[in-house]
Amino acid sequence: MEKQRYRKKKLIAQQRFKFFSNEVALGFVLIFIFMIISILFLSLIFQLVSLSYSITFYIIRALIILVLVPLTLVISTKVFSGSQKGKKIQDSYISPSKGHLLLYRMTKKNYKFQLLYGILLFLLVLVPLNCLFFVFIPGMVGYQAISLSFTVTDYYLLEDNYLLFLLSTIIVQTCVSIANETISKGLIAKRGSDYYSKRSAVIITSLFLGFSEFIFYFDILPIYLPPWFPLIWFLKSFIVGIILSLFIIRKNWLFPIIFAGIINNVFLTNIMWGYLHGVDTFLLSFFIYIPLLIIDSIILLWEYPRIKKTMQAGVKELKLYLKNDKDIKETNGDKVFRIFVDIIIGGLMFIISILIAV
Repeated sequence: MEKQRYRKKKLIAQQRFKFFSNEVALGFVLIFIFMIISILFLSLIFQLVSLSYSITFYIIRALIILVLVPLTLVISTKVFSGSQKGKKIQDSYISPSKGHLLLYRMTKKNYKFQLLYGILLFLLVLVPLNCLFFVFIPGMVGYQAISLSFTVTDYYLLEDNYLLFLLSTIIVQTCVSIANETISKGLIAKRGSDYYSKRSAVIITSLFLGFSEFIFYFDILPIYLPPWFPLIWFLKSFIVGIILSLFIIRKNWLFPIIFAGIINNVFLTNIMWGYLHGVDTFLLSFFIYIPLLIIDSIILLWEYPRIKKTMQAGVKELKLYLKNDKDIKETNGDKVFRIFVDIIIGGLMFIISILIAV
């Protein structure tokens, strides 16, 4: 009996650490290397403090991540024996790299649905949470705007010409959303579900996103701000991570998540730009988000049965995560160990992700 329990815990740990080392860590290191080379190259062409450098940096970063994530899956499958083969379709397997690339696929039959889902994710998930956790809490916009404006890669926030800023932020936030969602949802969530349970993949991804907010403590600005800010951001990112990770695992569509992220980030950066240029951000947020919240309310009333059903399904998944897995005859001790390892893996992914936060 003791040997069986040990083997079960060993399997739980092996699945997660194997995915972390063979694919996540490998991918992050490759991205880091290519980003360093790109930064050195860009510094020879552009002035570091310039709009051209800022935009080009994000374009190159998105392209590097788009290429290196599937390439990492190819390398991992070929080099590390025993790596997950991928998803089985009838009697054959789809390779991990091809499975990842299929997440971007849009067809004539589903592109309208993907676009609609993207708008709904923005309106029903991101807008209410931004209002609750970000926009209407004093100091949040200020900290985010000032901390970003101090980095050379976000110089576009200091652009005085609004139309030029708007064009820049659309380009930059498109690249940011593509890069971030490719890593967090396409790799960590979707690919992680090939190694261990889908529920653990969702929680690990959400923890990774939540822990990323603690970069706050590495900044000089927190000495002027409440130390509990990251806890609020952690909660917001954790909730968003759960919802969007469940979506990608169920639908296998990455475009709606990317599209929702682009719209959301463009709105937020407009508020930050207003803050940096002396505009009353509360008033600006009011005029931006109140109409969106009204639209939210109309959609909520119109589609309440479907939305309620979706929310109940999400809550059910979380409850099942906190229960013993009957399929593998999990004990209370196994469950506690699984949750503990999931937290550790989420933390390790955050630590290594700092490598590509350049």
